[in-house]
Amino acid sequence: MIFTWNKITGLRRSMIFLLALLLSLSACQTTIEEELSDEAAILSFMLKKSENQGLPKDYTGTIDEPTRTITIVADTDIPLDAVKPSVTLTPGATLSPGTNTAVNLSKPVKYNVTAPSGRTVSYTVTVSLPSKKAVISGLSVNDAICPWDRTSYSFFYPVTEADRAGSKFFCTGEHIAGLLVDGKQVANGGTLALSSLEPGKTITITPLNGEGNQGESVKLTMTSLPLVNISTNHSIVNDPKRECFISLIDPKRRTNDNMLYFPAHRAGIETRGGLAQSFPKKSYAIEFWHPHADEEVEEGTRLLGIRNDGDWILDAMYVDRARMRNRLSMDIWNDMNQVPHIALEPNAVNGTRGYLVEVFLNDAYLGLYTLSDRIDRKQLKLDMAEGLSYKGSHWSSATEFYSGDAAINNSSDTWDGWELRYQGTAHASASPKIRWEPLRDFIRFTATSNNTLFASDLEKKIDIDNLVDYLLFTNMLGADDNTGKNSFFSIYNNAYPKFFITPWDLDATFGRKWNGEAIDLRNGEFIGVTGVPRTDSRYCRPNAFFQRVWTQNPSNFKGKMKARWQVLRNTELSPQNIAQRIEKYKAEMISSGAYARERSRWSGSANEINGEAAFMISWLENRHRQMDDIVNGL
Repeated sequence: MIFTWNKITGLRRSMIFLLALLLSLSACQTTIEEELSDEAAILSFMLKKSENQGLPKDYTGTIDEPTRTITIVADTDIPLDAVKPSVTLTPGATLSPGTNTAVNLSKPVKYNVTAPSGRTVSYTVTVSLPSKKAVISGLSVNDAICPWDRTSYSFFYPVTEADRAGSKFFCTGEHIAGLLVDGKQVANGGTLALSSLEPGKTITITPLNGEGNQGESVKLTMTSLPLVNISTNHSIVNDPKRECFISLIDPKRRTNDNMLYFPAHRAGIETRGGLAQSFPKKSYAIEFWHPHADEEVEEGTRLLGIRNDGDWILDAMYVDRARMRNRLSMDIWNDMNQVPHIALEPNAVNGTRGYLVEVFLNDAYLGLYTLSDRIDRKQLKLDMAEGLSYKGSHWSSATEFYSGDAAINNSSDTWDGWELRYQGTAHASASPKIRWEPLRDFIRFTATSNNTLFASDLEKKIDIDNLVDYLLFTNMLGADDNTGKNSFFSIYNNAYPKFFITPWDLDATFGRKWNGEAIDLRNGEFIGVTGVPRTDSRYCRPNAFFQRVWTQNPSNFKGKMKARWQVLRNTELSPQNIAQRIEKYKAEMISSGAYARERSRWSGSANEINGEAAFMISWLENRHRQMDDIVNGL
């Protein structure tokens, strides 16, 4: 019995052990199934400021589970070349690259997530930065920095035929990788051939960023005239000169012998003129300065090939309805007259030289100007020790030559309508330092000497050939504002103490007065001679000196004038010659587009150019017939 009980008891114990073993195996199977899950997902993806230097804040990615893409949208430009993302995964999953591992997110990065079961899925992470918009702030063509006009929202450049074969375009600004120039794409700084680069036309330049997206376009307006660009932080006044910086683009490369672009140079600038000071469009006097001192630079500024000097004039021509009269008249005078001492000074010029330009001031288009040299000792090549030069600045008893009795003050550089423009070093070191006596004595001689003395000594006082040319020139052109004022009377030196005349400010010519009004010269009128001294004639102030020479006829003055007219009437002063000059200036202003821009900028002060040119030529032809009648009848 005992054996039987033990046997049953052992059997029961074996059954209990077997049941326990089965239950244990079942539990192990459940645990193994949980550890081998197929779940593999990214639950969150962040770029934390605390773990990445240079981030302004935390950035959280947006997870799109169907496409398994993660996008982070940044509100500013952030560093992405070595960032450490913080990533949360489903339980048991692993990540490659691992969380907090530095990656370059400047381009899409693929992350692999592996489930416990070995199942792997991929996510693509992209960071979207703000769009880098291409913006143009400056333009250079062929390495010449182009002036900018903020009103027309346009850059300007003077093109030549050679530019169409290939021009280099480079824009400064932000995020500019390429350009669309008149619809053709080129890398920023690349060279492009464009048939559309023609004077008078405007093309569009559009910047492209690195992704090829377009930024805001600007215009490029083309001309054929040189461009002068001025910038200053000061208001420009009559005196003193204020600091500025001036650059120039010369399409004919005459500047300093071969320069397309004359880079910004430090200079002083002031407004100039008498009546012109009241006009809205100002004329300017310029003096180039040393980089760190307010003293003139004598060399290195040979603008437009005119002369190597620091002093220049920008003539606004505001009163002239055709914007050419002063320059046109000076061109004629330079061709017909030379200084009396030309044999001693072959480089002397008895007038100004200049060219039409377009001017910009502080990113504003000012319009058509003439850039010219000026009348001074260096232009006239007066003797440095003994030369003298006086300029008639306004009407007076002395500039009209009917009296030289006004008291002189040799401590002043002005006297009765005249300005002392130069005195040689010998005069300056003498006492008194400023010498008015030569001019005053000459005016007194012409006003008060008896007829015998006047006739015998006139050729000792003034160069007769120069005087003949001056009277024929001013009369043929109708220069009624140049019979006393607006002229220089100069002496070369003591060995040649004769005065000679240089004209100045010739806007009042070719049928218009000093204020722009039209006037027709009457038959028989010889300006500077017709009228009564001390009174206004119909159109000008008479000059007592001119009248006396005309009426008294010393040394056969009228015969000399008649002989000289026979030469000039068929050459420099012929209607055909002058009409060709007028048409040349007209064509230059029209083809460049500059005259249309001038009329738009200064509406009401410039006439329609074809009509005004026709008026000038018609007036000229009529005046030529009058001159024939007057001079041939002497």
